[in-house]
Amino acid sequence: MIRALGFSIVNCLLFIVAGIIHRIMVRYFGLPIKDVLVYWGAFAGIFFLVSFIALLIFNPKRS
Repeated sequence: MIRALGFSIVNCLLFIVAGIIHRIMVRYFGLPIKDVLVYWGAFAGIFFLVSFIALLIFNPKRS
């Protein structure tokens, strides 16, 4: 139960970080906000990368 709660909190924080990075990239690179596929596809890709990096940091490979 506690592990699931911790995982949920970490996911929420990662979602917020991905949202901030996505907003900065949209503004910096001038991505078209009207093109829904590009806009949300970029957000999903950024969230995937942030989540993957967090997984590698917090869950190192055990031998």
